[in-house]
Amino acid sequence: MRDEILTVIREVLAPMVAADGGRLYVIRADAERVDLHLAGRFAGCPGNQVATQRVIQPAIAAVAPRAELTVTWGRLVPTGAQQID
Repeated sequence: MRDEILTVIREVLAPMVAADGGRLYVIRADAERVDLHLAGRFAGCPGNQVATQRVIQPAIAAVAPRAELTVTWGRLVPTGAQQID
């Protein structure tokens, strides 16, 4: 399941975030939990909540319906987070 999650992040979510001037980081991704961080233009964007609820959450739920999703944003990238290009 981790591979499917990372594929969605890499092939669907990261390009959409990058197209809007942001950067997407993976902190954790497995069947139980997916932790992502948005940076760049998303660091202070008021649309982060909408993007999370309408785009990121459904995309993750499609491949990992039981995973708890946490999305943070800001200039400070969490330790151990890996940027997805």
